[in-house]
Amino acid sequence: MIAAISLILTKIEKAPDHTAIMQALTTIQNDVKTTATTVQTTATTVQQTAIASQQAVIISQDTNAITRNVAIEGKLTSTLLKETNDIAKAIHSSPTLRSTYASVLNSNASQISKPITISTQTLSLIQAQREIIVKITDPTTIENLRAKNPRTLQSHVDRAIELLVTHRLSKKEEGGGA
Repeated sequence: MIAAISLILTKIEKAPDHTAIMQALTTIQNDVKTTATTVQTTATTVQQTAIASQQAVIISQDTNAITRNVAIEGKLTSTLLKETNDIAKAIHSSPTLRSTYASVLNSNASQISKPITISTQTLSLIQAQREIIVKITDPTTIENLRAKNPRTLQSHVDRAIELLVTHRLSKKEEGGGA
């Protein structure tokens, strides 16, 4: 039995210190917890970065779409302004005093004969398009019309059409009632 106790004591003496092992295990456990926290924080940061990147891509796509729309609208506006300027030039051209309306049209045939193309987006700006041919031989009337700006001339023509329609309706009522 003494030999067995002696063997046990020898083994206990040769066994490593348990407190050192416990400290090493505690240190390893703390390191694992710290690493797990760091990994979790990194994963959260990566997820937030991915969400921010997706939002940036969406904003970039929206910005590109808006830029394309603005460019298209700018081109349409430029085209409309050019056509308006061409019409204004045709209206303000100065033929001789004895010119008839037909000769004025013939002298500006290249500018006026070109069809006016208006996009569907700008149709709301224009209510109706009418073509009226009037022969004016009075030089004073020609000069007065030439002196008016396009808006004034348009309102003048609209009033004349309104009066003509009203006059025709009143004649129909008089003729229909008799």
